[in-house]
Amino acid sequence: MKSLVLAALVVGTFTAQPVLAAESGRSALGAQQPIRIACYRGPLQATIWDAPEGHFVQDLVDFGYDFANADAIARSVCKDQSLIGHSELLKTALLDKMRQSPPRGKLLR
Repeated sequence: MKSLVLAALVVGTFTAQPVLAAESGRSALGAQQPIRIACYRGPLQATIWDAPEGHFVQDLVDFGYDFANADAIARSVCKDQSLIGHSELLKTALLDKMRQSPPRGKLLR
């Protein structure tokens, strides 16, 4: 998979390009829609300003999570400093968190 995470200087802030957790509409978890991993990357090396972008949380809600759990999962992925700049690790971390805490009524493989 092509590296999709690129830092871009936009109005004095850094943002990362989205990474798809589900390619071609299907993922290892059986998702019917892609989950776009996108985090706001603050101006500092520390992740104190980092947060999930709205469509990342919404994609998790569309997958079946309630808003609170979707936000918690997305926030934990975005705040992990070891994942910054590593698109494959971002994808793996999200899929692991989704397996650990699947939405109600869905069995994740």
